[in-house]
Amino acid sequence: MSESPEIFELDDPMVVELGRFLRRARLSNGGETGIPEGHSELLAQACLNWLNNLVFDDGEWVTRAAIEATPELGAVEVTVIGDNEAVKMRHAPTGITVVNLTHELAWAELKQKVREVGVDA
Repeated sequence: MSESPEIFELDDPMVVELGRFLRRARLSNGGETGIPEGHSELLAQACLNWLNNLVFDDGEWVTRAAIEATPELGAVEVTVIGDNEAVKMRHAPTGITVVNLTHELAWAELKQKVREVGVDA
């Protein structure tokens, strides 16, 4: 089983540094971002965690795959097996079911199998 990704907290040096940069980042149109202090750190934290496959949802950091699983394919049932030992996903419209070690792996496999039967994923 793979380890959980590192969560970047607001006081993490990378978050602080990126937040400082984002306050007055130069833009390709010649302007500047002008993001207020405090907001820039929240944006930096969200960006760094997103790059680490994490998003803040319902009061906690979760993998992006955990919340990205349903909008694109419609009804997808997600079941965690055991103590986060595996993830089972079932695409309700087609009945396709996959089991894999992580949300990310299960989601990728499910999308591929659904595409193979011709449902747009």
